[in-house]
Amino acid sequence: MRADIKNIIFDFGNVILPLDLKASAQAMTSLLKIPYDAYHQEMPAYFRDFEMGKITESEFIQMLRKESKQSFSDSEFLAAWNSILLQIPRSTFTFLHTLKKTYKLYLFSNTNETHIGYVQDKMGIEAFQSFEKLFEKIWYSHRIGYRKPDIAAFEFVLQNAAIRADETIFVDDGKMHIEGASRVGLHTRWHSPDQHISFTMKDFLEVE
Repeated sequence: MRADIKNIIFDFGNVILPLDLKASAQAMTSLLKIPYDAYHQEMPAYFRDFEMGKITESEFIQMLRKESKQSFSDSEFLAAWNSILLQIPRSTFTFLHTLKKTYKLYLFSNTNETHIGYVQDKMGIEAFQSFEKLFEKIWYSHRIGYRKPDIAAFEFVLQNAAIRADETIFVDDGKMHIEGASRVGLHTRWHSPDQHISFTMKDFLEVE
């Protein structure tokens, strides 16, 4: 195990929580009647605002209706928007419990109120609370008003947790987020979503 590492900050989606990007792209394309992947990659300002808690779910839906010129219902939006979310594997819970014996664990996610609410409802409140208790602190972008890969986001996280960058590893599937974390001195580990998180971490932390 790495003696110099005391803290691990995990991304949530596609690291801890598997995502079905294909299903989501298809559902959102059908909803908006425009190619969603290309549209989303442009990251319209209101997508960022939703992830930073600057606008509500209702306001976000209204912006999508306006931009797409479609009249879908709220329930149709919710079904399409949440289709990206799968279930956390039991083996991931086991692995996190193992890590927690040695390291302080944290969670930092670019997300929104709709997705977090859906995950909580799907897991059940007690199970979701047990999951969150695995982490010393959790930062959801829509609650803290910062999002990756902004330098200010990582600086906020380090200050809020009162931890040192040189004693902390950040794990994410987004390469731009890895680059942002590196700029503030965090150790980094890129995670390939087609691998289990234990595989990604094993050779670095030597956890059995």
